[in-house]
Amino acid sequence: MIWVVLACILVALFLVSLIRVGVRAEYDDRQLTVRLRTGPAALQVYPLKQRKKKEKKPAKQKPQKKQEEPEPDTGEKLSLLWELMPVALRAAGSLRRKISVDLLEAHILLAGSDPASVAVAFGSANAIIGMVLPLLEQNFHIRQRDIRTAADFQRAHSEVQAKVALSLTVGQGVTFALRFGWQALGVLLRWRRQNETEKTAKHTTERAVPYGKEPSHQ
Repeated sequence: MIWVVLACILVALFLVSLIRVGVRAEYDDRQLTVRLRTGPAALQVYPLKQRKKKEKKPAKQKPQKKQEEPEPDTGEKLSLLWELMPVALRAAGSLRRKISVDLLEAHILLAGSDPASVAVAFGSANAIIGMVLPLLEQNFHIRQRDIRTAADFQRAHSEVQAKVALSLTVGQGVTFALRFGWQALGVLLRWRRQNETEKTAKHTTERAVPYGKEPSHQ
């Protein structure tokens, strides 16, 4: 009896793994949204929607100062994307020809108060796109793509908007998620440690006070 139940479970899992689903990911420079679609049904898997709780009137609370970590700028995001791209291609492995990419869209607007830094970031972004895009087109069938880069020396902050829509089976998605998640974890941890080290060194340099006599003004 137990073997029959296990056999039914394995058959059910096998049939579920053959179901083809659509995956759509959108990034608007602040938040990443991932949705799954099977037929007419759609499910948001990230971020998970939280139930609204009834707010109770709290007693007088002392204001607390929260130390907010600065978000990484566009240059740091592009460097992270550049490191994760080969990891994603390796994780895809034999699934490359089986995954259908229906939409690949990326709009990158580089801005800042320093024109030289904006120009360098603009050149780096185009260089990365020029190297990554042929790899994607070689390994995946991309039906529609729209990649744009621009520079604006009048704006203060850069913006990145991206959309990716693809379809694959449940089994292929699980295989890719396990491979990519395990390999990407090491990249993310290394990238985070490197950025923290660079920011600490920069902060220490900015706070350094020269000792000795101040230069005389004649």
